[in-house]
Amino acid sequence: KYNLPFEKLYGLFQLAVVEKDKNNFPVAEQYASRAIAIGEKLNTSDELMEMYDTMSVIKEKRGKPAEALLYKNKYVALHDSMMNAQIQTNIHHLNIQYHSAQKDKKIAEQNLSIEKNKAAIERKNMWIFIFLGGIIALIAILILSIRSYRHKQNLHRQSLLTLQKQHEVNTLK
Repeated sequence: KYNLPFEKLYGLFQLAVVEKDKNNFPVAEQYASRAIAIGEKLNTSDELMEMYDTMSVIKEKRGKPAEALLYKNKYVALHDSMMNAQIQTNIHHLNIQYHSAQKDKKIAEQNLSIEKNKAAIERKNMWIFIFLGGIIALIAILILSIRSYRHKQNLHRQSLLTLQKQHEVNTLK
C-alpha cells in the first residue's frame, strides 16, 4: 500500500540479522538478498556495506565460499571507495584550511607592514616637526640678535652723537 523503500530495506536487513543470529541461514540469505536488491536500487552505500558483510558471513556459513568471497570483495570495494571519498573530503577540507591560514597569514603580514609604515611615518613627522621647530627657533634667535644688534648700534650712535654734542659744547665754551 505504502511505498517506503528505506523502511523496507531496514526491516528486511534486520530480519536477516535476526535469522543469521538464530543460525537460520537459508531464511537469513533470502532476507539479505531482498535487502541488498533494494539497497542497490537506492544506492545506499553505508547500508550496502553492512549488508554485503553480513551476506558474506551467511554465504560462508552455508558452505558457499565463492559467493562469500564475492560479497566480501563487494564489501571491501565499497568500504575502500567510501574511505577514499572520506579521505578526499578530508584533503579538500585541509586544503581549504591551509589556504585560509595562508590568507590570514598574508593579511597579518600586510597589517604588520602597515603598522610599521605608520610608525615610520610618525617618526619622520616627529623629525620634521623637530627640524621645523629648530629652524623657527634659529630664525627667532636670528631676528632677536639682529634687533639687539640694531638697538646696540642705535645706542652707540646716540652715545656718539651725545659725545659729539658735548664735545662741541665744550669746545664752544
